Amino acid sequence: MIGGKVLEARPPPPGTPDSGPVADDGLLRAESTAELADVLGQVGLALQGIQAGEGTIGKLTKDPAVFEALLVLLKNSNDAVVTGKDTLASLQRDADAIKRVPILGGYVEDPYRILVRTRAEKNVQYFAEDELFEPGRAVLTAAGREKLDRAAGWAKGLNHSGSEVVVAAYADPKKGDPRSALETTRQQSEAVVDYLKGQHGVQKMGWWSSRKVTPLGMGTQSLVQNDQKLPPARVEVMVFVPQG
Repeated sequence: MIGGKVLEARPPPPGTPDSGPVADDGLLRAESTAELADVLGQVGLALQGIQAGEGTIGKLTKDPAVFEALLVLLKNSNDAVVTGKDTLASLQRDADAIKRVPILGGYVEDPYRILVRTRAEKNVQYFAEDELFEPGRAVLTAAGREKLDRAAGWAKGLNHSGSEVVVAAYADPKKGDPRSALETTRQQSEAVVDYLKGQHGVQKMGWWSSRKVTPLGMGTQSLVQNDQKLPPARVEVMVFVPQG
């Protein structure tokens, strides 16, 4: 309405007679634009109606009770929004906590799905916690790095198509707090994965492809039962190779 001339081309609604492509030398149906004087006249009429108490806005300006009720409604709505935000934040914190409980889904993936694979051959090496780490920590020792150097060569020898590497760390259920054990084993599994990938490239399948390497902190939970007598605090390096 104010300024330079503007031409706006708008397609008609789908399914209407004019909704198809325009033929060569065809004509477009035009609509007149609103004149500034007409718009200002309509605004003036609307303001007169408000001043006279007509319509919803007019009643709001003339009736103090309605105005006060609106203020109460807005305040209650604002309080509800604030409460809702707090509730959502609380739910998010709970969801983040649940993600770190292995039996409820794992902080990476479902441990059952990762560790129980009936269509894959499981190749595994076990290490007691004190063979790899400083006591109760996720810091690899010099002797631990040497053991992982040998494990990396073994894992790379199983570099078959579709294979995956999983590193699961377990804590002794008779020692320490289960929550801190979960966090410690998570950090230990990640430390082993970082070393195997960073120092030996166990994830590499060739020049352009790679395989999945998953860290899994199990805390004091042992989802897979083994006949072997294993140390309760341990790290398992597994290579799953698809069969069939």
